[in-house]
Amino acid sequence: MGDGSAYTTFLPVWKWLKPGENQISHRHSTVGLQIYIAGDDCYSTIDGARIDWASHRVAIAPGGIMHSHHNQGSDLGVYLVFQDLPLH
Repeated sequence: MGDGSAYTTFLPVWKWLKPGENQISHRHSTVGLQIYIAGDDCYSTIDGARIDWASHRVAIAPGGIMHSHHNQGSDLGVYLVFQDLPLH
């Protein structure tokens, strides 16, 4: 192309957390967008900030930022992730 354009695509993925499940903090090289669907007593940490899940709340994890997801409740936590995947 030569014009400096960059093309990306978002990969949508349904994810869930079992009751009592805690992810290990991790990072991705590109931005991730989470839409929380269900999960009483679920939360995420993004760059050290706690984000309590609420139905249809949206959270963004910028590329390179540490984040994790946690379920302290007794029901399944469900969320939809759109992960940016750069095309090369």
